[in-house]
Amino acid sequence: MKIIGLDTTSQSGSVSLINENKILGECLFNVGPRHSENVVSSLEWLLETLDIKKQEIDAVAVSIGPGSFTSIRVGVTIAKSLAYSMKIKIAAVSSLEVLAMNVPNTDLNICSILDAKRSEVYSAIYKYSNNRLQSVRDEKVEPIETLLTFINEPTIFVGDGSSIYNEELKKNSNSILVSENFNIVRSSNCALLGSVKLCDGKSDDVMGLVPNYLRKTDVE
Repeated sequence: MKIIGLDTTSQSGSVSLINENKILGECLFNVGPRHSENVVSSLEWLLETLDIKKQEIDAVAVSIGPGSFTSIRVGVTIAKSLAYSMKIKIAAVSSLEVLAMNVPNTDLNICSILDAKRSEVYSAIYKYSNNRLQSVRDEKVEPIETLLTFINEPTIFVGDGSSIYNEELKKNSNSILVSENFNIVRSSNCALLGSVKLCDGKSDDVMGLVPNYLRKTDVE
């Protein structure tokens, strides 16, 4: 199954293509929230480089948030347009779960954390079980101080929030920080999670799919 992966939920964005859980290619642009200028051209370049026609694509997976309001809308709109025009399935994936996949093969909790402005973060905690991520704590938008009250065991932090709130995290002895390259939301992970969802017989309604903002008010 050939699946396009799209992520535009943060300052970075990316487009990828997988086939049967093998990553064929990925374009990543960490240049700020100008994703509408990059996504379509990157996808066209990727398909051309891989010599794959649009008719060969089976589905599209997209990160629906939480994250940057404007950026999320770009990715979701493009994914819906692709699914509708190409008559393929669409799978919506949480950007926080996509982030957690940056840390494989660990028995520790993984906390995905993205900047939500207003001195708040979007966060969720996951743990691997039978090689799949399982939710330990649901998605929240809250001050970093509130999140840290729930970190009572060794926990790996990933996401741009871990850079922004680096000093606060270091004050908690259970916080484990990773290098910056782990903090980018990758569309290849989105595609892989979408593949799992589709193989489980689950897909989303193209017309009914909406972004997951978590917060009602746009503060960008």
